[in-house]
Amino acid sequence: MTHIDPQDGPILVLGATGYVGGRLVPRLLDLGYRVRAGARSVAKLSCRPYSSHPRLELAAVDVLDESSLL
Repeated sequence: MTHIDPQDGPILVLGATGYVGGRLVPRLLDLGYRVRAGARSVAKLSCRPYSSHPRLELAAVDVLDESSLL
């Protein structure tokens, strides 16, 4: 597996309000990565305890809506 340097750029986590994504985002932040967390509801993301983390960007994304992925 290739090592990802935290300085390479943000890691995109889709489904950030789900079971896996909701646990992955804070772990990546703890490891020093910048994270772009995507979910259908930014309101749900903004309720998370890590939502104001300086290395976190919240994004409204619906994988079934191509325009939201741009």
